[in-house]
Amino acid sequence: MPVKHALVALAERLPELKLRPVQIKATYHDPCHLGRMLGGTEEPRAILRALGVELAEMEHAGTFSTCCGGGGGLTAVDPAMSLEIGKNRARDALQVGVDTIVTCCPTCAPPAAWRMR
Repeated sequence: MPVKHALVALAERLPELKLRPVQIKATYHDPCHLGRMLGGTEEPRAILRALGVELAEMEHAGTFSTCCGGGGGLTAVDPAMSLEIGKNRARDALQVGVDTIVTCCPTCAPPAAWRMR
C-alpha cells in the first residue's frame, strides 16, 4: 500500500463525504514540506473548496509559497528573524483581503505579531 499524506488521501475521498459548507473567505498557506517537497498543493485547496471556502490566493502560493518563519528550528535559533518572516507572511495574507489563514503546517503558530489589525 502506498504511503500518502493525510490530506492527499482525504482529497481522494471527497466525493464520498457529506460535508457541511462553511461561509468564510480565507487564504491557504502552503507548508514547506507538503508544498515544495511533496508537491501537495492542490489537494488542500480542493478540500477547502469542497467545504465552501472562498479562497483568495496570496502572491506567493503553491510551490512558490514563502516560509511562515516557524520551520527548521528557526524559532529556537533566531526568534526575531522567525517573527519577521511570520509578519511578512501575514502581510501577504492581508493583501488579499482575508481575516483567516488556513494551513496544515505543523510548525505554523501565529505569534501575537501576526495580529496586526
